[in-house]
Amino acid sequence: MLALSLAAIGSAQAAGTFFTTFQAASVVIGQTNFTSQDTNTSQVVTPGPVTVAISAQGKLAVGDLLNGRVLIWNSIPTANGTPADVVVGKPDFTNTTSGCTASLCSAISSVTFSPDGSKLIVNDDYNTRVLIWNSVPTTNGQPADVVIGQTNFNTATGGIASNKLNNGVGVLVAPNGKLLIADFSNSRILIFNSLPTTNNASADVVIGQTNMTTATTGTAANQMNLPSGVAYSSEGKLLVTDELNNRVLVFNNLPATNGASADLVIGQAAFGFKNAGTTVSNFYHPTGLALSPSGTLAIEDFGNNRVLIFNFIPTTNGASADVVLGQPNFTSSTAFNGGINANSFNHPYQAAFTTDGRLLVAGRDMSRVMIFTGQQSPLITAQPTNQTVLAGSNAVFTVTALGAAPLAYQWQFNGTNADTATNATLIINLVEATNVGNYQVIITNSIGSVTSVVVNLNILWPPQGFVAYSTNTGQLSLRFAGTPNFPYVLQSATNLTPPVNWQPIFTNPADGSGNWQFTDTNLNSGQRFYRALGQ
Repeated sequence: MLALSLAAIGSAQAAGTFFTTFQAASVVIGQTNFTSQDTNTSQVVTPGPVTVAISAQGKLAVGDLLNGRVLIWNSIPTANGTPADVVVGKPDFTNTTSGCTASLCSAISSVTFSPDGSKLIVNDDYNTRVLIWNSVPTTNGQPADVVIGQTNFNTATGGIASNKLNNGVGVLVAPNGKLLIADFSNSRILIFNSLPTTNNASADVVIGQTNMTTATTGTAANQMNLPSGVAYSSEGKLLVTDELNNRVLVFNNLPATNGASADLVIGQAAFGFKNAGTTVSNFYHPTGLALSPSGTLAIEDFGNNRVLIFNFIPTTNGASADVVLGQPNFTSSTAFNGGINANSFNHPYQAAFTTDGRLLVAGRDMSRVMIFTGQQSPLITAQPTNQTVLAGSNAVFTVTALGAAPLAYQWQFNGTNADTATNATLIINLVEATNVGNYQVIITNSIGSVTSVVVNLNILWPPQGFVAYSTNTGQLSLRFAGTPNFPYVLQSATNLTPPVNWQPIFTNPADGSGNWQFTDTNLNSGQRFYRALGQ
């Protein structure tokens, strides 16, 4: 059995993307409608899609296992049967001839993009290799630039070593640039500390095994049995579908040493078990998984013809799912339950989330990719920041958020709602002392709410009460009140005839109470004029 992977980034905020049990998909890719099962390979029809990935630029890649090709859409389709824009792995949209070259593939089991969306990474399963395009292809049949698992583009030998694969499946590039490959038949995950730029690169770390030359299986926290999908959360958690152990492993951190143990298991009550089941908390051969930007977890339960939705990443072993897609309840597992329609699956393989909470599910045996529109609670993508402004000027706080419309904003000042402050941007005109304090914003929609970080408004006071007087020693003392601990520069000039030639003579911060003082001992140069400025 094949499996796949995609990395999606979740959030630590109390936000989520919510679906309903047996929800209907809104758009289908690979078929012209939800009841069609066309298998004639074309620019529209994808007979064997098993993997989907979405780039940072919004491009969609779909891996067609049966035809050994990757279809690329320049944007995510919003209408049924939208034709692809580019194909790689084959020279054109109708060719089905397999091969093992830089431009011909055999069976695509996983696709992903680099974090910045500039590179395409593809697992060519039957050729036992991973291909890298250094730029996302824009022309049909564009050859790959780098191969992993082989010394060149024309060999397809499997093996077990730090530079070999045995039916590698899932691929993922973490935000820090590390490449992860689910080496399916070797029951391990290979981790490369950076995305390789040369052929036949060796992995740096292995999990599922204690070294690079073993391929044992087991159910312990540091073992696997045919791992397939990989995903990564914004909190730094790594999730792996362990297919024949009927579970998903959660690592609280991306492992840096061989043989690291998982911290949590989903699908089993504890480590050491591999029971299959059709319940709210069990799987039957899970193959893929994906995380939404807000932390919603989707697990493709291949053998049960369903996708289990967890509104948030579980924090305890054996957690129960919140929603099931593809089935009317948690105990049904019928393929195409209710017929071939917008609600049903036949062996879903892998999924991916868009930034706005849409879920894309691919399935070889249903010859299509289905798009489900979730309702997303507010998710802050850009927090407000601290502001320090001059007294009498304007202060501006801004927040950026995603979520199901409409979004309502309520800014708070020192924990109390601020009148009329109900937009994404808060402008405080002519700032004065009474405006100094803590600000935050609560964003709400029909699904839920989220509160921003607390930020501060501080005021820079221009020098006030600037005085100068002679000391009893014949020197000149200059004083003023300003912003505590803020640096000011004292300048002097011999006349005020434009253009005035101001010269700095002393720079120092005000003390903790805002008091600033300087004594000028050089009074033998004739007439002087003084001014003080914030630095």
